[in-house]
Amino acid sequence: MKIVTLCACGLGTCFALKIKTEEALERLGMLCEVLPCDVSSGFMEQAELYVMPYGLDMEGLTIADSSVLVIEDVLDVDEIEEKLFNWLKNEKWSGNGC
Repeated sequence: MKIVTLCACGLGTCFALKIKTEEALERLGMLCEVLPCDVSSGFMEQAELYVMPYGLDMEGLTIADSSVLVIEDVLDVDEIEEKLFNWLKNEKWSGNGC
């Protein structure tokens, strides 16, 4: 599974989200490809899941809501882990890893 973390410019928040998402995945026993990107180019990347901070302006961009996780505190691994777990459960992800 490929996950893209997003932020406005691709210089900071997406890298923090990448690190924390990898930590959350590790807690869940998964190892996935996690790619940090700015919002305008990030959706051009083919991915199963996009992780973005709350408040990121996505006006004019189209993506299925079910494949986007919105994180309120990008440094909160517990929040990311919980949202990832729920997404994986809802998507009926059957793999042990990515």
